[in-house]
Amino acid sequence: MSHSISATEKIYVFNALVKASEDVVPGEIVKGSVYFDTTQPNLNLQEITVKVESLEYHVSPPTASANAADDAVADAANVKNANSDHHHKGFLDFFKRHGKAPGLSLNIASHVQNDSNKFELVVPITTAPAIINAGRHEYPFEVTIPTNIPVTSAVQKNADDVVLLLYRYHAVIKIEGATEDGEAFHVLHVLAK
Repeated sequence: MSHSISATEKIYVFNALVKASEDVVPGEIVKGSVYFDTTQPNLNLQEITVKVESLEYHVSPPTASANAADDAVADAANVKNANSDHHHKGFLDFFKRHGKAPGLSLNIASHVQNDSNKFELVVPITTAPAIINAGRHEYPFEVTIPTNIPVTSAVQKNADDVVLLLYRYHAVIKIEGATEDGEAFHVLHVLAK
């Protein structure tokens, strides 16, 4: 579905992107950059921030229609647990070993709104408003992953359900007068030392 921009919308940031290390350990200093394009001259850039934030998801077993595709992916990745009737247990084993998903399609039943492992670290990239022109922009950043941050994990809650604790980078670019902030996301895996 495409979104057409109305005459009243003022969207100034396009192609926003965050590039930084995907696999990190607690205490590590991560360097990265936020990239974005603008098409208008003389824009008043208010601020750019990067957040390292957690997301917690409740995951249930795949539906019967997904089983064939899941079997093929699991067998190819050699992660299927032969003693398991549930495909997500193979996912869980792989996730615990490698800190990332093998590509199995699972039903993400819900994003946990009041997750117990909620984490958010906001890193300001710009310190004062600035005038920027049309073109491609790059703003480097550096963030230290806290030493006490829980690692990316999958926790078996019962025979059928898993809770995933995941992380991401979330960049926000604010331009004065824009009807929408520019945003970009990038995956982050916090691994055990």
